[in-house]
Amino acid sequence: MSRPQRYLAGVLMAASLVPIWSVTYFPAQNGPWYLLVAKMLRDFRDPALGYAEYYCISWHAIPYLLHVLLVTAASFFVDILTAHKFAVSIYALLLPTSVFYFLSVVAPQKIDFGFLSFLLIFNYPLFRGYQNFALAIPFFLFAFAYWVRWKAQLNVCRWLVLNLLVLLVYLSHVMVFAFLSIGMAVWALRETRRLRSVLVVFLQGFVPSSLLFADFVWLNHTSSHWVEAGGVEYLPLNWTAEYFFIELFYPISTFRVPVGFLLTVLPFVVAFLLFVGAIVARVRLYRDGQPAPPVADGLAMLTLVYLAMYFVMPYKMAGWHHANTRLAPFVVLMAMGFAATLSTARWQRWIVGISALASLGVFALLTVEIRSLDSEVAEYVSGVPKIEMNKTLLAIHGENSVRKFGAIRPTTRAHDYYQVFRGGANGQGVAHFNTIVPVWYRHYPVSDRFPDCDSKHPETSLPAIAATYDYVLIWDADKQLQAFVPRLCQHHFRLLHRQERLQIYENRARLAVGRQTAEENRAQ
Repeated sequence: MSRPQRYLAGVLMAASLVPIWSVTYFPAQNGPWYLLVAKMLRDFRDPALGYAEYYCISWHAIPYLLHVLLVTAASFFVDILTAHKFAVSIYALLLPTSVFYFLSVVAPQKIDFGFLSFLLIFNYPLFRGYQNFALAIPFFLFAFAYWVRWKAQLNVCRWLVLNLLVLLVYLSHVMVFAFLSIGMAVWALRETRRLRSVLVVFLQGFVPSSLLFADFVWLNHTSSHWVEAGGVEYLPLNWTAEYFFIELFYPISTFRVPVGFLLTVLPFVVAFLLFVGAIVARVRLYRDGQPAPPVADGLAMLTLVYLAMYFVMPYKMAGWHHANTRLAPFVVLMAMGFAATLSTARWQRWIVGISALASLGVFALLTVEIRSLDSEVAEYVSGVPKIEMNKTLLAIHGENSVRKFGAIRPTTRAHDYYQVFRGGANGQGVAHFNTIVPVWYRHYPVSDRFPDCDSKHPETSLPAIAATYDYVLIWDADKQLQAFVPRLCQHHFRLLHRQERLQIYENRARLAVGRQTAEENRAQ
């Protein structure tokens, strides 16, 4: 890469941070789930927040942990919202860096293809709140490329580096860990045509991480409260194909103007044409009896393997949604590497120029869109200052109330912000899926201690709600919930805060008992 291109890459990296740092709340749909876990790890023993009353900590080195640990570590130096944006920024910087490194190994003369990666930063998993999965992608590329470069010359130091990178993949996301192991095994089998090469791959990079994976499997077997034994679901073929593009190109589903769509798609149309050209070049080499670069055939095989897995795997399995769609980034990245190995150099300037201009345009348009999501979340959490510390809260949403921005609903999990800032519990959150986070509820099923509201007949839930919750949050009430409010007031709830679509009711009887108990404890 030339010096001007390095400067351009630096400018694009800085520009990619603008959408992240232009808002108060980075509006990932499931983001508050993991933000609350990070906050509990940070302040678990704080009596004012009372987390220890409702939760316990699990000390297993599980997957999905790395993003939470990054947020927790940063929160010792800055506030929790800034820590969250810091962790997302690490991912945003690592993704293009890892793609450039990957290309420097598989196609060192065509590293400029890496400029396409800036358009992959703001993808669907990131905004959906699967930030642990997003963080796993760059570590996958680092680990895979490092292994390809040094697998024949591993010494102790390189073995340690490789195993550390694989361990980071495992700690980020277990499915990406599986994709990495499959990819490395396929690569080794293609090179050697011997099954024992799979054992060699395991010894080279997977011994420590596999021990942790075995513990994770045992943990789910003995302690899981969320895995569904028979929960397998396939989507229709046309939906499966559509999800491939949604997974990669979140801006397509959000931009309301044609220019946003074109900015996102055009560079990949060019890249697809180069991919087709690479296939034609490979066929010509085969026809003429000339050898192709071995790395090209390896990347072509991995592209096909990951693409086949995408269509063979179910959309949902064991209670896990978006299972097969997680393969989409890896199909594209392997295809990008294959195209780079066999494309002609004259196309590189086009890739750099088109990708850079498109990325700057996408970042600008996304900044506007993300600020709109941020204002939605800000409205939802406007009642935080009204809530007392270490209380219970029930969030009830209208049936069709959660506004979508593209494929994202920014307020779906936003009730966890109340527990992030005020402590206590709401009976919801990611701790329901106990074995994938380090903080669990003390009692399962959670509904035994935190009864939910019956969505069809909410009034039947009122006695249990009044006995359990200090506050009830109603967001964008539909007709059914508007009829529910008078009955809520009959059970000693009164309106505490209202702002546009948000209503918060406090349980006067329960709060009075709590205050009296607190005064008696202080007197003693």
